[in-house]
Amino acid sequence: MKTSVQDTSLEAFARIRHMGRNELAVLGVLLKRGPACNQEIADTLQWPVNCITGRTMELREKGLVEEAYREVYKSRRVIHWQVAPKAKIRLEQFRGQLWPTS
Repeated sequence: MKTSVQDTSLEAFARIRHMGRNELAVLGVLLKRGPACNQEIADTLQWPVNCITGRTMELREKGLVEEAYREVYKSRRVIHWQVAPKAKIRLEQFRGQLWPTS
């Protein structure tokens, strides 16, 4: 079955719209600031880091987030996450519908 770009975009939008608010918040941080470790995301959102770790793993399993690089941050070896390139294109299409554009 042949699918059009519009059908694919609608499927991507449906998948994104069914994410939880916390997942969308984490994605919003990564879109706005670029690669960040869990602690940096937690600091930005003013949430405990344990609220972030599960969301980043869920987003990774969905293919929306990927590892950008590893480094030592506050004496710990951490993974910096980034929005996956394919996911970024899809998310940017719906940015105004998912997050305020101000």
